[in-house]
Amino acid sequence: MCIRDRYECLECALEKFTVTYNQNCLSGGRYCAQDPDNDGPMTGRDVLLEVLNQLCVKQVQPLFWKSYVSYFGANCLDAKDYKGCSFLDILYILKDSKKGVEECVEQSFEGKAYELNDNKLSLIHI
Repeated sequence: MCIRDRYECLECALEKFTVTYNQNCLSGGRYCAQDPDNDGPMTGRDVLLEVLNQLCVKQVQPLFWKSYVSYFGANCLDAKDYKGCSFLDILYILKDSKKGVEECVEQSFEGKAYELNDNKLSLIHI
């Protein structure tokens, strides 16, 4: 998944990245993505979290990363909810690595609150 329109929330920067209400952002507004379905159930935050999932799959199970991304692109982009599609439908690809991927995503943040804390994986370069 490639995000071409990743941006930093200028209003959030003025508030020293303490904003949690922007549903299209992570890390207090440091990383934001366009809402993929406008008024639908998904948000830019969902897009960013899926990108983190994919980065972590690449770290934890590099041999399965291409299969994961291919499956996700073919079966999940039109889903109503990335979360349900990505981890529930693709467990056969990840085998026993689901916990490792989840831990990678959690540990990529510099604290427990992904809405506020900065991320150590390079979301800037996605």
